[in-house]
Amino acid sequence: MLYFLSGFLCAIILFIIYVIWNRNEQRKIEFQLNLIIQKSSASPIKTSYFVFIPSLLNSINLIIQELLEQKKEFETAKESLKSMATSISHDFRTPLTSISGYMQLLLEDNNISQEDKIKYLNIVKNRSMSLSALVEDFYSITSIDSFDYPFVISKISLSQTLREIIANYYSELEQTYDKINIDIPSNKSMIYSDKTSLERIFSNLIKNSFIYGREKIDISLKDNAEKNTYDVSISNTLPANFKVNSTQDIFKRNYSVDWSSGSKSTGLGLSIAKTLTEKSGGQINAVIKDNTIIFSLSFPKCTAN
Repeated sequence: MLYFLSGFLCAIILFIIYVIWNRNEQRKIEFQLNLIIQKSSASPIKTSYFVFIPSLLNSINLIIQELLEQKKEFETAKESLKSMATSISHDFRTPLTSISGYMQLLLEDNNISQEDKIKYLNIVKNRSMSLSALVEDFYSITSIDSFDYPFVISKISLSQTLREIIANYYSELEQTYDKINIDIPSNKSMIYSDKTSLERIFSNLIKNSFIYGREKIDISLKDNAEKNTYDVSISNTLPANFKVNSTQDIFKRNYSVDWSSGSKSTGLGLSIAKTLTEKSGGQINAVIKDNTIIFSLSFPKCTAN
């Protein structure tokens, strides 16, 4: 009986010690979680495996890590949105102020010559077109990111689509460049994509070349048998003073509009092209070499041509 009581008493003491120790471990976990919540720590939770089995502890830490990464992405997106909102506000205000100023001048000044009237009206027209382009690109970039953008995937001839877009802009290409080199094979080069998106990708890249291009442009389509893709390359020489910190920066949504240059570029075209390319299952990148910018795109082939 004495042994039984001694054993029972030891068991109670050990249980009390375990409860106290376990409670201390729980407090440690709560403290670590609070540090994570308060952004004071991004370290994984550490505790004794007597409290949590390894697999459970690892699962908790994985969830915490995912949440921290999502939070970081959210903060980055939040800052990007604030920056974009500021830039957009400026970009809208600039042409609107210009339009308002010239319209007021036309309405209030009766001594304006016919020549000046035509000049001011053309400025208003150009600013209106630039503003319209900004609204259109802003709508596109927001709808592409949502589930509202109508992607209709079908079998499309990449070569034919590229030729059609080049034809649409050929007169402007001739006005911009001294040399135009086009190398597109006669075969159909079939891929699965959204036709409207594909047209928008090539249109944006070619229109971008009008702004920053000089002297020569090369457009080619190659069959990459090794990777089972069709590769498109659009390259053009650049102005001597062209500067960019990184070629990946040109795909960022910087909303940079140079209204003084008369350009209708919104700074969103390349970002839209990149997003649409990736959503279409392709890849796009850019490199600058010997004062030439080269846009390289690749699209998976159809299983059968």
